Amino acid sequence: MDGRRQTERNGVALQRIVALLFALADMAERAADAPHRVRSLVLMILRSAEPATQGILFETGYGQPAPAACESDSPEDALRLAERFRALAALVLSLTGQALAPWEDRPAGFPAIDQPGPSRRPASPAPARALPDTS
Repeated sequence: MDGRRQTERNGVALQRIVALLFALADMAERAADAPHRVRSLVLMILRSAEPATQGILFETGYGQPAPAACESDSPEDALRLAERFRALAALVLSLTGQALAPWEDRPAGFPAIDQPGPSRRPASPAPARALPDTS
């Protein structure tokens, strides 16, 4: 597959991710106006989606637990969650614009999303460690 076609496919995938992030933000905003039972259920689901999304986008690990926050199920918390999803969408949009730009227009050192970067795997397997005797 040639590079231009792969870049277009990656661009479409990133646009879908951005659309999903905006949809999650919309859902959080609508939950702010919902009755408390509905709002708390929606916020519980969205709060579990937020760290998973960040883990995927920032490669910190899928589904890492969210930091302990003193958040309630208030309408203000729902609106704050919507703002965080919109900020993630804006970040992905910004990076998408740079990554899909023609090579000449990219900032220096910015890799193309259709070109492999350096491997994150260790060159050789980690040495085996002797396990302590627990008998």
